[in-house]
Amino acid sequence: MHYSVRQIDDLKAKTASLFGAKPFTAAQFRDAFGTTRKYAIPLLEFFDSLRFTTRTGDLRALNRSPG
Repeated sequence: MHYSVRQIDDLKAKTASLFGAKPFTAAQFRDAFGTTRKYAIPLLEFFDSLRFTTRTGDLRALNRSPG
């Protein structure tokens, strides 16, 4: 699966808008974006690798931006 930089930025903005400071599950993310686990999990893992999100157990939370 491939996403452009703009698509990733849009997905990050929508994720921040939807969940804010609240922890969320992969299922909540999947439902919010109207996708399947097949696409949601790799995208969330990518967000984790960017340190945009952090996974703790079954929950993920957005990391605060520095500054």
